[in-house]
Amino acid sequence: MAPSVAACQLEIADLAVERNHERVRDCLASLDVDVAVFPEQMLTGFVPDDRIRDAAIARDDDHLTDLQSVADRENTALVVGFVEDGRTFSWPTPSS
Repeated sequence: MAPSVAACQLEIADLAVERNHERVRDCLASLDVDVAVFPEQMLTGFVPDDRIRDAAIARDDDHLTDLQSVADRENTALVVGFVEDGRTFSWPTPSS
């Protein structure tokens, strides 16, 4: 049988990670699907200027850890977008 997939289009609040996190969390907990797909920048919002840096989150952010726990509990694969805080990531340097 093919996996069941939900394309979850929710209202996104710009620069409001906590509010968007709760929306994703509530939606995810209410679904009975194999895969839940949320929009790009769902957690951070769509802001085309430097203010987005204030909402950017790290890959190990508590909001993502919590959503992973909910997805695990619901046995659902989760795809959710956010702007990553690049200050927490460093590119590997090539060896000479």
